[in-house]
Amino acid sequence: MSECRIISVASRKGGVGKSTTARNLGYYLAEQGKRVLLVDIDSQGNLSTGFGEPKIATVGGTIVDPMWAVMQDEQLPTSETFIKHSGKLDYIPCNESLAALELQMVSVIQREFTLKSVLDKIKSEYQYIFLDCGPSLGLMTVNALVASDSVLIVSSPEEDSNTGAELLVKSIQQIRRNLNKSLEVEGILMNMVVERSVLTRDILQKTYDTFGEVIKIYDTKIPRTLQIGRAKLEQKSIFEYASKSKAAIAFENFGKEFLAIGGMFE
Repeated sequence: MSECRIISVASRKGGVGKSTTARNLGYYLAEQGKRVLLVDIDSQGNLSTGFGEPKIATVGGTIVDPMWAVMQDEQLPTSETFIKHSGKLDYIPCNESLAALELQMVSVIQREFTLKSVLDKIKSEYQYIFLDCGPSLGLMTVNALVASDSVLIVSSPEEDSNTGAELLVKSIQQIRRNLNKSLEVEGILMNMVVERSVLTRDILQKTYDTFGEVIKIYDTKIPRTLQIGRAKLEQKSIFEYASKSKAAIAFENFGKEFLAIGGMFE
């Protein structure tokens, strides 16, 4: 098996399309023959519900199960009990019980390494593992950053989103200093871009001014379209829902750019 790269898909602002990005990039890479696993570690469960998983906390078979086993110093359940499949994609869902688990993690020794312990057991089966993070720097997001090789920052052309990216970069720097010295930034993907908007142009320029010299800002921009929302309602990737749409073409271009820059796997 090839070496696995674990990537947190993150932002310090909600509603910028992290789950959509993880799903569609993962789908594209899987279609290119890559072995891809998506892991939902946001207790809102947007990635999971996009695969038709329920939000209710009584349902098992989620990321909570192996993380709880690590916290209790028990043997992990077999991967078949919590890794689900959707076409060529594998995913681990979560639900509302993840929020309760996060509260219980506070008293656990080396709590920041809980998720890493889980992923270390299964990563040999994959080339890419994408962690769909929540918008806050809670224990689950810290766990993701500790377990990751790099971070894909998702932003949108809005002032508070740009501020969120700055906050996330500061958080990454803190994690590098204290918990994961090898953590890198893949780049910044601009999502929900409205073409020919003066505000969009101004915010994009500010993003380049703020980060352009130190962080890769992808050339590909994902447009704001209704088709992405409709694809989510149909519980499909944009490629499955509208393969010829602007959004599908944009995500395909992003996938190609992602592989050209950081795709080290054959």
